[in-house]
Amino acid sequence: MWQLGATGWEVGVMGILYFIHRNARIVLVAAVVGAALGAAGAIGWITAPLG
Repeated sequence: MWQLGATGWEVGVMGILYFIHRNARIVLVAAVVGAALGAAGAIGWITAPLG
C-alpha cells in the first residue's frame, strides 16, 4: 500500500483512516456529537426568523 512517491494527500488519507480504525469509538462519538450540534444549529438558524 505504501508506494514510493506517495503524495501528501494520499499519506494524509491513510493517516486519517488509520486513526479512525484505531479510535473507532471516539470517532463515532465525535461524529454523532458533531451531527447533533450541526442539526441543532441548522434548526436554530432556520427557526430564528420565526421567533
